Amino acid sequence: TGATNVAVGYYSLASTTTTNDNTAVGAYALNANTATGNTAVGSDALRANTSGNYNTALGQNTLKVNTTGIHCVAVGTNSLAANTTAESNTAVGSYSNDECTTGADNTSVGRSTLGTNQTGARNLAVGTYALFDVVSSSDNTALGYKAAWNHTSGQVTAVGSKCLETATTANYTVGVGYNCLNYLTTGDNNTAVGFQAMERTTTGHSCTAMGSYALYNCSTAINNSAFGRSALGGAAVTGN
Repeated sequence: TGATNVAVGYYSLASTTTTNDNTAVGAYALNANTATGNTAVGSDALRANTSGNYNTALGQNTLKVNTTGIHCVAVGTNSLAANTTAESNTAVGSYSNDECTTGADNTSVGRSTLGTNQTGARNLAVGTYALFDVVSSSDNTALGYKAAWNHTSGQVTAVGSKCLETATTANYTVGVGYNCLNYLTTGDNNTAVGFQAMERTTTGHSCTAMGSYALYNCSTAINNSAFGRSALGGAAVTGN
């Protein structure tokens, strides 16, 4: 009794009997589907979907094991491939958020963005490899190539190519600018705005740098504030 369904490909929409408004193009696309309003284009796209409604999957293996997750969008080979029950995830780019299982409300644009995320939620990653190593951390924002690439705990904001690239547990840190806080590993509560601001900081924390090269050589310093181009950026800083 289902209506307005389209199926093109081997075993596409094979299980649909009474639901409506589904489109499946490709071998096994929407193979197990019993839900409504799904679009799957590509082999194995939304293959395991049962009751998840209003999902869009474009590309091979996109949303392949999704069962009940709803309102998800996956564009690019293997994007959201491991998503099962999570809702409202958007992934654009090959292997974007491809290991996510139950983390919801994530947006990732670019190849391998949120690449190892599994349960983290409400993350925004734009740019190749942005927030790649996030596994369970939530509420992070990374915009730029390899922005917050190694980050594993929350919450950080990284805007700029390679900004916060090597940071792992830099909680409550904000970086805006190319290469700013690029060498940071475990320093918390830092704010750096400007080209290469605080670039050499490794474990320093609770610092504020505003301006190109501000606190550039700050390594393990704490509670420093620098405003202006190259402010406190010359010699290595290790004190308070």
